[in-house]
Amino acid sequence: AKRNEVWEASWITIPEKESAHPLLRQEFSLNAPVRRARAYVCGLGLYELYLNGKKVGDEYLTPNCNDYRLWIQYQTYDITSQLCQGENVVGAMLGNGWYKGRFGFEKMPDGIFGDRFGFLCEIHIELENGEEICVVSDPTWKWYPSPILESGIYDGEMYDARLLIKDWCLPGGGEAFRPTVLLENLTFQKLTERYSLPVKAFEALPVKEVIHTPKGETVLDFGQEITGWVEFVCREPYGKKVFLQYCEILQDGCFHNENLRSARAEMTYISDGQERFVRPHFTYYGFRYVRVQMEGEVDPYAFAARVVHSDLEFTGHLETSDSRVNRLIQNAFWSQRGNFLDVPTDCPQRDE
Repeated sequence: AKRNEVWEASWITIPEKESAHPLLRQEFSLNAPVRRARAYVCGLGLYELYLNGKKVGDEYLTPNCNDYRLWIQYQTYDITSQLCQGENVVGAMLGNGWYKGRFGFEKMPDGIFGDRFGFLCEIHIELENGEEICVVSDPTWKWYPSPILESGIYDGEMYDARLLIKDWCLPGGGEAFRPTVLLENLTFQKLTERYSLPVKAFEALPVKEVIHTPKGETVLDFGQEITGWVEFVCREPYGKKVFLQYCEILQDGCFHNENLRSARAEMTYISDGQERFVRPHFTYYGFRYVRVQMEGEVDPYAFAARVVHSDLEFTGHLETSDSRVNRLIQNAFWSQRGNFLDVPTDCPQRDE
């Protein structure tokens, strides 16, 4: 952690007239092998950090849910193994999250804490030759609209793979990128080391049953109420959509999500014609069932439900001779896992 060290980086954003979810990038060169390196990172609302084409760390939905009026957590990463002698690229994706998106079950506007994306990154590198280098976020970083068209904790995500710039986080992949600007009137006084446990992805549940409902819907049953998301392999032709809707229960054997109130809890993926592994980046869902709409045949083996929650330590286990009591214990266990995704919730699936 930085502790009392002064921040050398600056908060950056995209020009005010732009409304797109941004990709950010910066190239830098190292003239010797890396001995050690660490990155201090924060984003408004959510961010994912990348180095040389690969995601940094195993956390998701960083920098977590904050009371942005009082404090904003930053994360520290050991990135030694992801840097190399020669050309390197650091990149980031930004999403709305709790900061910039819709928040609260009342009719609150978007951007309740802020209406502009922000990113802060400071990388300290020590080379084998003793040289020390600091790479910081500043207006020399570049940005470009990301394939994420919409993102929200309640409503889900829309991703158009046709808009993805190939190799955007590799050397030479940023020719189309544009200058960033400083994010004014944002100080470092609210920044703090992490309070939250990391949010991580755990086991993947296979499809237990494919249900063809009386309404003609195709619904995947994963057999267990979880908090997380559905991952899948997309093999759809160019321009075709895979549309997922999440729910907890069936009603009269059909998909039912009216109990989510205004939360849409959706995922739209538009194919670029390439076979790709797909997951959302800046949202999560509470669900057991997922309705799938797509032009091609639904292959249940291409889908899995990923369990996501705070990295809590399991401290005990209880099993009895009564299967009904065991099921009750398991229900409580899964409820705790599902409701501790950083900020404790009562219902992670709707507009709480």
